[in-house]
Amino acid sequence: MREIHGDGRSYTSLFASLRSALSEVTNTSVDHMNCFGDTAGRVQECALDAATKGNRYMNSCLRLNEK
Repeated sequence: MREIHGDGRSYTSLFASLRSALSEVTNTSVDHMNCFGDTAGRVQECALDAATKGNRYMNSCLRLNEK
């Protein structure tokens, strides 16, 4: 489970860096950056959700193999 939370922090850091770099390069408006931030947040949520479901699936497979 620690790996999932670590990945979440990595995604947060990555998207913050991307948002900052994009803002500097393109001089985009705050509204555009907020939109990007919302989208990045949704991608992060989906990635964490998929990782959690994958983890549950793998754990259930491991339990079945033990029986």
